[in-house]
Amino acid sequence: MEVERQFSEKALKDFKLIDRATLEGDEAAFAELMSRYKKPVYHMILKMVRNVDDAEDLTIEAFAKAFKNLARTSSYMS
Repeated sequence: MEVERQFSEKALKDFKLIDRATLEGDEAAFAELMSRYKKPVYHMILKMVRNVDDAEDLTIEAFAKAFKNLARTSSYMS
């Protein structure tokens, strides 16, 4: 039995931005995703490391790794 998934409008927009960023190399899409999620990711990391400079560096590194891995796997998710 197949379950139909329903996603919010925000999630659907994020999926499209991820596709544009990873499959098309669209830097504006990447920038939009970063602007949406940078603060929550930063604050989560800051709670873990308790150092502002380290949290900033790790946030950027997390996004870089995420998009690198998304680009690698996006073709399999289609």
